[in-house]
Amino acid sequence: MFLNYIIYLIVKLNYMKYDFTIQSEKQKKLDKYIKNNTKKMNENEYWENRIIALNIEIGEVSNEIRFFKYWSKKPSSSKEIILDELVDCLHFAFSLGNTLKNEEWILLMKDMKRPIKIIYFDISKKILELSYNKNQKLFKSILFTICEISYVMGYTMKDLEKAYDIKNKKNYDRQKTGY
Repeated sequence: MFLNYIIYLIVKLNYMKYDFTIQSEKQKKLDKYIKNNTKKMNENEYWENRIIALNIEIGEVSNEIRFFKYWSKKPSSSKEIILDELVDCLHFAFSLGNTLKNEEWILLMKDMKRPIKIIYFDISKKILELSYNKNQKLFKSILFTICEISYVMGYTMKDLEKAYDIKNKKNYDRQKTGY
């Protein structure tokens, strides 16, 4: 019955489905690999470092989109570069979600038309709040907002999946070479 409702939302009401179940599992494996091969920290240090990393990656996405650079005539970076930065955000978001023991990785989204600057302010505030208020609802809101950025920038779930897999392999390779 629930599956029929989801299909109805997707088909009849034009919702987009983002399913990150597979990517969250891949992220668990990558995080375990990284923890086993890097400096040992307590869980709070891991949490704080991933929060900082996610915040930095959102800044890098913004820097590549260039929406705030009123002083510059240079256009946004290529779609590939922006997608690569968005996938970095997803890596850290999945890592945080796994730490929170999130088990629901399917998002249904519709009508995402907010200006990118408003989205940036929103996600920045949410990441800061998640740093001291570890809860799944807030995490899911952050994940939703990352998807909103990807939608506004014209990326599909397939784009995110493919780019995630490429970056995931690259992250393993980086770990093997002491990145």
